[in-house]
Amino acid sequence: MGYHKYWIYFESSGAGHEIYTDGSKINNQVGASYVHYYNGTEAESCLIKLGNQNAVFMAEVMVISRAIDYCIDKNIRNSKVITDSRSTLMAIESTEEKRRIIIEIKKKLKLTKIQLQWVRAHNGTVGNERADALAKLAASKDQIDTEFGPSKAQVRYRGKELLATKWQERWNNLEKGSWTKKFFKEVKFSRLYGDFYYS
Repeated sequence: MGYHKYWIYFESSGAGHEIYTDGSKINNQVGASYVHYYNGTEAESCLIKLGNQNAVFMAEVMVISRAIDYCIDKNIRNSKVITDSRSTLMAIESTEEKRRIIIEIKKKLKLTKIQLQWVRAHNGTVGNERADALAKLAASKDQIDTEFGPSKAQVRYRGKELLATKWQERWNNLEKGSWTKKFFKEVKFSRLYGDFYYS
């Protein structure tokens, strides 16, 4: 299965402290939650609503960070923070990841005995299903609890989207090129036609 520095595969004993986390996006609304189980019994939970522009990935990262903070604040030793987000764990594992929140997670893990674990989604694990349900509930809250600025990818996408809209408006209002417009009604960034080879 390979060695991971910051996380392991799910190993539930039903004993001790297990904190399940999850993030969700439903109806374009984003939420996250963590649920604390002690000896198999739910002890506490937290629901967090994020801004609509935030990606589920950021919800997953944020709630793992919050769950770790919760363990530190409660002085819960030897706890497990469990997630079904493989992409989040791989980002934490990456040596090239530069996002501040992920760097902070790594620092916290090094200073504690908190263990990250990956559980397969929708496989019947009670804590994981509960965290999933609460994350969806968090997304439907009226009040936003926390919000992140757009990622670089989102900024690039929005810029490209705006440019395409302006381009389309100019194309529609152009008096010349009526014959060409019959064939190409919509502008596209992709190459419309390329013929580099002639027989």
